[in-house]
Amino acid sequence: MNIGMILFAVITSLIFLNTIRVIVVSLRDGKIGGFFFALFSLPFLVFFVSSVILGGSAFNDAATEYELYEAGHYYLVSHGSYTEVTREQFLYMQAIEVVGFVTFAISFIIGIILNIKERK
Repeated sequence: MNIGMILFAVITSLIFLNTIRVIVVSLRDGKIGGFFFALFSLPFLVFFVSSVILGGSAFNDAATEYELYEAGHYYLVSHGSYTEVTREQFLYMQAIEVVGFVTFAISFIIGIILNIKERK
């Protein structure tokens, strides 16, 4: 394991721990908006970490666009490089991408609403 992956693991762990802390503090203080904002941000963080660890994302099944697809082979793409993965890993990445981006959009909307309410 190289130093970059160790730093990535440490930083990611700190982000996850801070998100859990925000969830607990929001619940304790009765700030339900902050709770939902942090809760809906977690799947996007999981997607980000998974894409770094597995080597890319399955968005739009990019390998089929560039005719790299072979029956029984699955690829993740990251900045033009393709990583072959198992079918289960590919399906996991497809699912977590959808969930991650939908919940990220929801948390973004919640953040805007909370910001507007604080200004009043």
